[in-house]
Amino acid sequence: MKKLFQVVELTDREAGSGKGLHLGIEFKIGEQVTILPMTGDCRSYAAFAGEIDRFKKELEEHLERAKAIFEGRSSKDGLEINGDMAPEQIWTALSAIAGEDLFAGSFNALHEEKRREVAEYVLTSCNVFSGKAAVFSARYDSDSALLE
Repeated sequence: MKKLFQVVELTDREAGSGKGLHLGIEFKIGEQVTILPMTGDCRSYAAFAGEIDRFKKELEEHLERAKAIFEGRSSKDGLEINGDMAPEQIWTALSAIAGEDLFAGSFNALHEEKRREVAEYVLTSCNVFSGKAAVFSARYDSDSALLE
């Protein structure tokens, strides 16, 4: 099986003085093959390791989100939100979440139909000019039913 990622050494001109590299992914359109950089140019092993750690963390978050989606629930910081709850209950639980990213991730982990129900509740029944409802209304994308 072909590997997805490739380490790409920078040319002398790109690297300037010293060595440099980035992590890339091979991308093919028709007969054209190119390697798209997935990281910035790394001038040291520590910088490259930091980029890899960032990918690992993000992939773990996606894995957890996928698990919650397949189970029809969202679980963050011990807070259980599931698709069987009424939109009002889900909103109460969501609005208790402290961080914006955690808040958005918990909402986005719900099934699309439930996200739309919660969105309708928030946008029609809550004050969208303050608190979490303001964050929700600013980040909500009605086409995808996701918080961006």
